[in-house]
Amino acid sequence: MISVVAWNFEFAGRRSRAAPELLRRSEFYQPDLSVLSEVKLDMLPAGNVIAGGENWGYPAKSGQRKIALVAEAPWEDVRAFDERPLAGRYVEGRTCLSGRETIVIGVCIPWSFCHVTHGFRDRSRWQEHKDFLRALRPRLLKASETEKPIIFGGDFNHTFPPDSMDAEAHQMLLDLLSEADLALFSSGQSKNGRLLNHLAGRGFELADTYWISKVDGDRDLTDHNGICVDLREI
Repeated sequence: MISVVAWNFEFAGRRSRAAPELLRRSEFYQPDLSVLSEVKLDMLPAGNVIAGGENWGYPAKSGQRKIALVAEAPWEDVRAFDERPLAGRYVEGRTCLSGRETIVIGVCIPWSFCHVTHGFRDRSRWQEHKDFLRALRPRLLKASETEKPIIFGGDFNHTFPPDSMDAEAHQMLLDLLSEADLALFSSGQSKNGRLLNHLAGRGFELADTYWISKVDGDRDLTDHNGICVDLREI
C-alpha cells in the first residue's frame, strides 16, 4: 500500500501564515509521494524533490515552480522540458514506491485563459490548454509502452465530473487517460469547492480517498482543495 498526495500550494512562502498548516496537512498522511503544483522550492515537505523548469511564460519569483514531485526514495531518469507548451509545467522521473520502480509524471495543465490576456497574449481561450494535452500525449503513451507502474498527477484544471469545462478539452483528457491505460483515482466535489488536482495511474487500484480542505477557520490556505489516495499494488 502506498499513499499519494496531490495539492496546489498557490506559491505560499515559508514565512507565510499558511505555510505551517499546508505542510502539516500535506504530511499528515505520511505520503510516499507528493505531487504539488504552484510551489516554492523552500516550502516543500521533506524528501527527494524534482521539479519543472522556472520558465512557463509568466513572470516568476525565485524558487517558484509550477509542478514538483517529492518522494521518499531517490529519483532517476528525470526529464523536464524548455519548449512551450510543456515548459515549466511538466516533470517526470522514476522512483521506488513500495519496492517497485515506478514512473511518475507530474503536470500543471494550463488554465483556460493561459496566455490570453496575460503572458504571451497570443492564444484564444482553452487553446494553450489543448496544445498542452496534445504535447502531453506522446509522453504518456511512451510511458505506457513499458511494463512499469505509473503515477500521473498534478493540477489538471478539470473536475470529474466536468463543471463548466470546455467539452472538447475534457474529452481530450478522458481519451488520453484511456489511451494510456491510466485509471483516475480522484473525483467529486465538496462543500468547500471543486477538486482540480488529480491522480491517475496504472499498476495500482484505489483503496481509500481523503480530501484535504483548503479552509482553515475563517480563511483559505490556498485556492485549491487537495486529495490523498491510498493505493494497493496490482
